[in-house]
Amino acid sequence: MRSLNIAQQQAFRQLCERDENLPSRLQQLQQRLGYTFGDQTLLLEALTHSSLARSLNNDCDPNQLQYSWNERLEFLGDAVLGLVIGDRLMQEQPQVAEGDLSRMRAALISEAALATTAKKLRMGDELLLARGEQMSGGAGKDSMLADALEALIGAIYADGGLESAQDFVRLFWGEDLAAASQDLTEPDYKTTLQELAQEHLGRTPTYETIGSEGPDHRLNFTVVCHLNDEVMGKGDGPSKKAASQAAAKVALQRFQSLAKEAQL
Repeated sequence: MRSLNIAQQQAFRQLCERDENLPSRLQQLQQRLGYTFGDQTLLLEALTHSSLARSLNNDCDPNQLQYSWNERLEFLGDAVLGLVIGDRLMQEQPQVAEGDLSRMRAALISEAALATTAKKLRMGDELLLARGEQMSGGAGKDSMLADALEALIGAIYADGGLESAQDFVRLFWGEDLAAASQDLTEPDYKTTLQELAQEHLGRTPTYETIGSEGPDHRLNFTVVCHLNDEVMGKGDGPSKKAASQAAAKVALQRFQSLAKEAQL
């Protein structure tokens, strides 16, 4: 475990003093995380972007307070997340070859996957950015959200140890782990439908997310498949990818049924 030095703790207390709403926002974020930090300054460091820290440090006496930012925790969190996901895949997929395990892990810890989880947690609302970065929409950038989530995982590990990090990953990656495992055994309905549609119609199916429901960390998505300006299928799933596959499966069955009728 690791905690910040006294100077860093004082610096982060000053961040809270600059924004009187920050402590309550941090409390709400921890409720969404399902984890409460013993050292709140670790959470603050995980949310602090380099743009703000460097701006504040320019105004500080270099011999006194200095603000840290989240890149070191991001480095730690990247390693922790890779370890925890790899360990879970090894335990749950004893028959899967190394190459498939590597591809599954890469998909689960990709920038897109991390940004999606960060958005569910509404982390963009809590990122501590310099004004210029805020004005340019930095809080909505996938790369920045992914980096902040890795930093958050590093902070959880530093604050509560490996078990706490494992609990967090289990809570927010559990369904994606199950979906990744299913991908190895489920047919790729989207690819099959696309190949048939292009061969027989010269058209490519499109997919539209029409809704989602459930708590932020357990959303269920609804996706429809369009072909020739017609809704061919609708599906639900714990991720947009899973819902798209479900919609493609329905659309493929209908496509094949219509093709069979046309031959009669």
